[in-house]
Amino acid sequence: MKRVLAVLLVLIMVLGSLGPVHIGAAQKKPAVKVASWTFMVYMSADNNLESAGVHDLNEMEVAGSTEKVNIVAQMDRAKDYDTTNGDWTSTKRFLVQKDTLNDEIATKDLMDLNETDMGDPNTLADFAIWATDNYPAQKYALVFWDHGGAFFGTEWDDDPNGTPAQGSTSDWLSMPDLTAALSNITSHLGRNIDLLAFDACLMADFDVLYQVRHYVNYTVASGYVEPGEGWPYDWILASLVDSPEMSPVELGKIICDDYIDSYMDRSGDPQDTTAVTMALFDSVKVAALGHEVDLMAMALAMNADARPSKGHWFQIYLAREETNSYDFPTGYMPGNQFPWDPGGYCMYDLIDLMDHLMNYLPFDSKVTAQAEAVKNAAQEATLYFRSTTYQKDVKGAHGITIYFPSGTDTKYNARYDPTAMANETYWDEFLHDYISKKGVTNTPPSVKIDTPKDGDIFQLDRGVFSVSGSAFDFQNDVGKVEYRVDGGEWKTASGSTDWSFVVDTKNLGPGEHTISVRASDASLTSGAIPVVIRVVAPEKPNEGKGPNQSGIEIVALAIVFVALVVVATMALGRFRKRL
Repeated sequence: MKRVLAVLLVLIMVLGSLGPVHIGAAQKKPAVKVASWTFMVYMSADNNLESAGVHDLNEMEVAGSTEKVNIVAQMDRAKDYDTTNGDWTSTKRFLVQKDTLNDEIATKDLMDLNETDMGDPNTLADFAIWATDNYPAQKYALVFWDHGGAFFGTEWDDDPNGTPAQGSTSDWLSMPDLTAALSNITSHLGRNIDLLAFDACLMADFDVLYQVRHYVNYTVASGYVEPGEGWPYDWILASLVDSPEMSPVELGKIICDDYIDSYMDRSGDPQDTTAVTMALFDSVKVAALGHEVDLMAMALAMNADARPSKGHWFQIYLAREETNSYDFPTGYMPGNQFPWDPGGYCMYDLIDLMDHLMNYLPFDSKVTAQAEAVKNAAQEATLYFRSTTYQKDVKGAHGITIYFPSGTDTKYNARYDPTAMANETYWDEFLHDYISKKGVTNTPPSVKIDTPKDGDIFQLDRGVFSVSGSAFDFQNDVGKVEYRVDGGEWKTASGSTDWSFVVDTKNLGPGEHTISVRASDASLTSGAIPVVIRVVAPEKPNEGKGPNQSGIEIVALAIVFVALVVVATMALGRFRKRL
């Protein structure tokens, strides 16, 4: 019997070395505390905005992170503009903590990344993925803090690490860069970012909103040039910390209100100004607006000939010249009436432009009807808009702009070519027609996807789902509608004016997928319009086990079984001896 006890003791020691054994139940990973919000701020202050960056990081400390709100920042500083707070010039990451010191950053950095290129999409993606992995939340906000230049880009880094892709001494995030980074982030996250926001100039350009629509649910941006002080982060984050259960729409409205109110409160820091706007946009409605702008571009292109007998170029010119221009720093210009473009961005209020087009071309039913459609769609896409009284009542600002080259020496900027608007809609073709003063008589069809919507999520085991929409052609019948998945071969959909096809989730696999659709008539083909959806695998029964947990349980069961056999055998042997 002593031998039996000795064997059992050895087995118990072996089992103890394997750690806790759970038979018939999975051992789950330790629970990670999930906050209500993670508020991520990507701060490229490696330029002449360095002092403003230090100031804004201090403002974030007024609220500070809590159990329900994570305030996470990545900040790159410059060498020459601000020498306070240790005068560090590298890139650091922070979980911002509450502090009452106005001039000193009390939060200790979590890591120092040395010099980074904040204009590299991989740097942006790495920050956001790190933040969402380490500070998970029910909702995510991603804020771009820096200079902004509408479709030119944002996040200028004057001292990047290495040679920038753009080939200059500085780097920035272009429109394709934004798309690449956001796709990387949302693929990792498995869903869209709840709220994307730009604390940067001129980013309420429709070209920007259309560019990011696949990957974010809502976007907040300024139409005009922002003052150097930017957002009042102490006000905004105090509201979020006080009410952490607020929705993305509620947070977007607070950003708009606090930003405008901070420049109208008759007190310093920041100084009041009349040239500020801020708006909140719905990405699903932005996609619908893109279709209406596509049709508007075609209607205008048919009128772009400067010969009175052939078109109405001069009326289009007058409409644009009377439209509220957002590119001049003061915002006071009644339009861009110089023989050159002093701002360089040529951004005009989209809704105001539609109003003036209807006034100057009342005799063209295509233009007036489509201008009304664009105006209605833009108002639906703009969930909330705030501006100073002067901008709203005198200037006719509505918070959303579009690129339209100006001046008598009107020139098209090649930086527009890589944008989604240029590749998917007719707007860039219209601009070329307008600049050349030569209209067109034939335009391609325009195609619209009704379902699914960007960001829709499908279970892998669902099977087939329907993709449907419509197509329209001003001159001809729509010949066919084609589709492809993830860049594959083009296939023909059922129908033309109203079309549909089905996709099987089992052929897609888990992850992010792009479905593109185009339409053709007898001679021309539209741009390919994409929608981005996600497929997720069903959760496995034993999901959540730690590494090799199943193997450990099998080994443990085997040892228990062997022990029982050994004990039974030895006991039976003693019994036989007694016989």
